[in-house]
Amino acid sequence: MYISISYDQDAVPVTVFHISGEINATAYEQLQQAARQAIDGGTHSLVLDLADVSYVSSAGIRALNYIFHALRTSAPEDSDEIMRRGLKAGTYRSPHLKLARPTPRVKDILCPACVDSCIGIHDTLHAAVASFTRRTAWPCLRLVLNSHKTCLSQTVRGPLLGLVYFLRPVI
Repeated sequence: MYISISYDQDAVPVTVFHISGEINATAYEQLQQAARQAIDGGTHSLVLDLADVSYVSSAGIRALNYIFHALRTSAPEDSDEIMRRGLKAGTYRSPHLKLARPTPRVKDILCPACVDSCIGIHDTLHAAVASFTRRTAWPCLRLVLNSHKTCLSQTVRGPLLGLVYFLRPVI
């Protein structure tokens, strides 16, 4: 297995591991070690580009699990409770780790192992990098306006993000 590293500094600084070869019992520790070094060096958002990976064994899936947990933080959105609820509802995806461009063979290994239930898998590298959103330390301000069984919510997350509007039914 070979790993080359690149960096994308768009909205959020993202580290990209371009991996080639097999992620198996003889190579998974190399991936874990590279991830640990990146995380210790300040990486908070990581994309694993799997375009040139031909096979992922159970040891490779274990390495993905290791990286998934190593990237988790003490932020409220990373809490065990939030993750449990999201996994149960089928809505949780790691805000820190994304997989890009897996081959059909690799995807056929990852999906039955339920990797896609907690890590976002993207068809393009650009989509994986763009899926990271800027986080701020500003508290959220939520204004709710009720009108006929529909709720218009407005969320403000600091000056750089502006406003996000969405409609949802009122229960």
